[in-house]
Amino acid sequence: TNNATVTQAGESRSAPIESLRALAALSVVVAHVFGAAHDYRWGYLSGSFAHRMLYGGGCGVYLFFTLTGYLLFWPFARRHFGDGNRVDLRRYAVNRALRILPLYYVVLVVAMLVQADGGTTAQWVRFLLFGQNFSSATVARVDGPMWSLVVELHFYILLPLLAVGLARISRGVPARAAAGLIALALPSLFVHRSEERRV
Repeated sequence: TNNATVTQAGESRSAPIESLRALAALSVVVAHVFGAAHDYRWGYLSGSFAHRMLYGGGCGVYLFFTLTGYLLFWPFARRHFGDGNRVDLRRYAVNRALRILPLYYVVLVVAMLVQADGGTTAQWVRFLLFGQNFSSATVARVDGPMWSLVVELHFYILLPLLAVGLARISRGVPARAAAGLIALALPSLFVHRSEERRV
């Protein structure tokens, strides 16, 4: 049913949305495997409809991020705009850290040793501090998909601050909060379009 929930690390979430999120993640994995198997040769990847569907699964990352944002923001929205309980920020932080950091650092060490001949000091510093996206020398290097974890970590950190800021600015009125979100989204869309044209 639409009201079905699952519990992950003490957090209750919508089962249908979690299922859709899992499909989005799976489509990204399939796209990367398919692309790597054909050396990302665009002529082959854009050939048949089936090829385009498989490789196009990489766009599932946007759906994954959107659904993740919805699921994580929902408790804050209930707290500030409904009758929800106070969000346990300590549990939130621990859950987010355990979700990303252990596996990230294991993969990073292996990738640095195997794919980057041990890496440079600058690479180690940027990757250890999740700063590789901010330098052309490290973005999409060593392990390309790691860029998404940088975005995810920054989102986790900024989300509680965004929730509190929206609640204060809107004074608990949902319509004002929605207007605030739109006001934040428009500049980011403009920056994204500008970057696309520049590239």
